[in-house]
Amino acid sequence: MLELRGVSKHYTAPDGDRVRAVDGVSLTLRDHELLALYGPSGSGKTTLLLLAAGLTRPDAGTVCFDGHDLARLSRRDAARHRLTTVGFVFQTLRLVPGLTAIDNAALKLMAAGATRREARREVAPLLERLGIGGRADQPAAELSVGERQRVAIARALSNGPRLVLADEPTGSLDSRRASEVLALLAAIAAERSIAIAIVTHDPAAAASATRALRLHDGHLEPLAAGAAAEAVEPPAVVPAPLGERG
Repeated sequence: MLELRGVSKHYTAPDGDRVRAVDGVSLTLRDHELLALYGPSGSGKTTLLLLAAGLTRPDAGTVCFDGHDLARLSRRDAARHRLTTVGFVFQTLRLVPGLTAIDNAALKLMAAGATRREARREVAPLLERLGIGGRADQPAAELSVGERQRVAIARALSNGPRLVLADEPTGSLDSRRASEVLALLAAIAAERSIAIAIVTHDPAAAASATRALRLHDGHLEPLAAGAAAEAVEPPAVVPAPLGERG
């Protein structure tokens, strides 16, 4: 499905130093897989996720989806790919404060041509499954950080993407809710035959994935034994529902 071949992305720091955020990374992501890209803040994880989504272009190497080089797509085709094929959860969430939870979750479907009623009908079960169905009509500004995070996840899943990329999707959740969301993502990857990649600095989140890789000095490597020693065992089943608050 998704393949990165020798991908590099470098930046110039304010002091003039060259930062190798991603340096010659090769990676294949397959259907049914929940992949965790693990590492501390500033390790290049977010850059790698943006490259995988086609939101930024590599300085070297190729990012291919179903064999197609994303950098060679026209601007229109690239936008269509991101709208219909990829679900992205940004760390900053990017919700519209004045819109309700359900309307924020429905935005991507409406951008793809669905009516507001159709889009709301489609995302309502996702909000229920994420445990915030009872908050669907609340403005985003009145939701807790954890609730807003789950609205952003519902929006990313709303269009039935084949690839979901999430930047710290459990960063604002307590350990119990984080485990529940990770279990849900793993279940959806299996149910819908899609690929999901998350970036995280949380060893428990890394341990819950079907595969975990560590980004270090711009290079990917298998997560070292013991690196997730603090992690809990991944849930065997998806809890339902996830609870109403938090």
